[in-house]
Amino acid sequence: MQNFFTRHQTATWPEPERLHIYLRSNAELQAVVERYQEELRRSRVAAEHHLGLQDPQFVHFTVQMLSLYRRQLSQSALDGLVDRLESDLAKVKPFALSVGPPQASVHAVELWVDPGADQAWAGLVGMVRGAVAAVLGADAMPPVASNGRPHASLGYGYGDGDSGVIMSTLNAVSPRPGFVEVPVRELELVSVTQHPHRGAFTWETVAVLPVSTFS
Repeated sequence: MQNFFTRHQTATWPEPERLHIYLRSNAELQAVVERYQEELRRSRVAAEHHLGLQDPQFVHFTVQMLSLYRRQLSQSALDGLVDRLESDLAKVKPFALSVGPPQASVHAVELWVDPGADQAWAGLVGMVRGAVAAVLGADAMPPVASNGRPHASLGYGYGDGDSGVIMSTLNAVSPRPGFVEVPVRELELVSVTQHPHRGAFTWETVAVLPVSTFS
């Protein structure tokens, strides 16, 4: 495990409240996250291997990160962005993510997501990017990166650690939680703050964005 917040030059942001569009985890997934985190805490593996555990209420799937911070947008610009996102997201056909066990990677512990939803997710990301570009310009967001496929993390590295030890601890959880369905019913425009010293993210909701008018 290596530090998530120093993995490249711009990994740590210069200020708080960076704008993102997120899919929030549901209560069922948060309960699964808590089960794995309990073992990481109890065994002291998280502390000893510099893994910050994300508060379950803030576990999320990143649809799109913006290059802008909350203070940089006027209320009228935010209102215009929300209006366009709501209009476009109403056209999305409903789908769900099937989320499985966590996997320790180089910089984080990510929850495995069934790739069966990858195509629908890519369409969602593309629609959101189109709405952002139409209102704020294409330079208001970075290129598609890890958000091109759905992913969520239960913890982030804030220093050096052994991913193998972390993975062994996760695999020892018994009984092993099953897969969780996370319906894509609404997204949130949020202002996100990093906490690199403890390996975590928090946010405040700016607007809730319903997805799909299909029944």
